[in-house]
Amino acid sequence: MSRGGLACALAALSCAGALSAQPVPRIAAAPYRTVRVITLPGSTVTPVIARLGGGYAVGLAAPPQLVFLRDDLSVEAIAPLEARPDSLTARADGAVLVSSEPGATFTVAPDGTVRDALTWRGTRNPSAWFSSDDGSLYRSAIQEGRFYLQVIGPAPYAQRRVAIPYSTATVTAVDARRAGLMTRWGYLCLDTAGRFQVVASLARVRVLSSLGGRDGVAFLSDESLAFAGPDGVPTVTLRLASPPAWVTPAPDGIAVLLGGASPTLVRYDLDGTLRSQSTVPAGSLGPRYDRTGAMIIATNRGILTAFGPDGAERWRMNLGEDVIGPLVPRPEGGWLVSTARNGVMVLDEGAP
Repeated sequence: MSRGGLACALAALSCAGALSAQPVPRIAAAPYRTVRVITLPGSTVTPVIARLGGGYAVGLAAPPQLVFLRDDLSVEAIAPLEARPDSLTARADGAVLVSSEPGATFTVAPDGTVRDALTWRGTRNPSAWFSSDDGSLYRSAIQEGRFYLQVIGPAPYAQRRVAIPYSTATVTAVDARRAGLMTRWGYLCLDTAGRFQVVASLARVRVLSSLGGRDGVAFLSDESLAFAGPDGVPTVTLRLASPPAWVTPAPDGIAVLLGGASPTLVRYDLDGTLRSQSTVPAGSLGPRYDRTGAMIIATNRGILTAFGPDGAERWRMNLGEDVIGPLVPRPEGGWLVSTARNGVMVLDEGAP
């Protein structure tokens, strides 16, 4: 090659390098000034933390107990338990509904007093508790070889159960009057008289989601996402590119995490319009929303990633600990996080 040809080639490479060196969008630092660990009077923390009106309840496994924390994270009361708490659900009066094996459910007051023991012996495969607008709680479970809807009413917490005619996949509260259940035969609603009615016959639906306080429900299968009104009749059906991992209400519609080698977060308006899609880290534990409207996704490896409503990544943070439970919001901003080694980690909001 001549000197002139070599100069031209070098110039071309220089131009190509200049073109490839485009500015990379800078991901901002996470908006947390401190990350600290709470020392609790227990050797093992379970992945259950409930936000109460004036503090928190934290379930401990060894020894089994419930620790009530004030908003400043000081210990207010400790309630010994007979078994490891599997789930905590905040009640409207500040008490906590505790569920543990084998089917025991009871209420613990903020002063640590255990009351209102509601025991469903032989309960297997219980779903999470879902709350309706009137304060009633619903979950599905197997008892004595049959599927039941277990119901706990508002204070004084009267309990009852209703036999479900079919095997149930999920349960959710649709509104103040009805509990909605997804079965292999379709979508059922429990009316005020305690009777089930089939409101939609849908095939292969495996996940049912509320719409975050709006009337209606979302149905999710391995291939599609459908929106329906309170009557359960689908109005919009969307095809999904891959099987979903979870679905959750979003402030502007609904969000679905699609599984696969590169998990993808997609958001839709309730009319089916695609708003955004983003690639997220693997091992997601489910989303939370901060006070700016950003969706924060935590992974089991302790990676927190925030996405704006437009799907753009706002910031990413490595906690350096495996996470074993969802983020629990603090009233002044920030989060509580259950971790595998250090117990409860505190993220305080503020400039890093």
